[in-house]
Amino acid sequence: MKLLPHATAGAILSVPVFVWSPSGALIAFLSTTLIDIDHLLFYSLHTGRIPLAPPGPVSAYKKWSYFGPRVQLLHNYETLLVISALAWFYGGLFVYAFLGIAIHLIMDQAEGYSRYRFFRIRSLAGDFFRYRSYRKALRAGSEKEYLVAWRDDWLGHLRHVFGEEKGSEIGEKCGIFNTYKETGIDMSKTGATWRDLL
Repeated sequence: MKLLPHATAGAILSVPVFVWSPSGALIAFLSTTLIDIDHLLFYSLHTGRIPLAPPGPVSAYKKWSYFGPRVQLLHNYETLLVISALAWFYGGLFVYAFLGIAIHLIMDQAEGYSRYRFFRIRSLAGDFFRYRSYRKALRAGSEKEYLVAWRDDWLGHLRHVFGEEKGSEIGEKCGIFNTYKETGIDMSKTGATWRDLL
């Protein structure tokens, strides 16, 4: 989801919070809006680049063509559980941080399910192991085969859920067809492994 909807939700949340705690309102807004920073962090760790020069990291990230497994330190259930435990035991600003992060993740889940019928937020540990398997394929020189299988499973899910024509249309909009387009897409995929994707 783009920044503006999250910022809008954060602003709406921060208005009633401001009555009880101005600093809490700021934390609620920032936690709703800025947890997407983990996208840029993963980009830098994966590519080994920190694009500080113009046009900057956001533009570099948007042009990035990688679509394989990702490890996002804030978009996962473990982070939400840790923040909820801190809110439970310590209260204060942790409560507002929990509210902001929870709203952000709920919005991401709702968008992912409505657009693609998959749940985008998953386990940090699961994402780590998926990414580790990708790195193993990369070291073995089979990155292309790994990503082609990843792409075909994802497209298989879209076609299984939405039907052949609509699923292909969504895949086209995702830009996935541009990845290794010289390699044929397996039309027999059933989408059984779609939960392991993206």
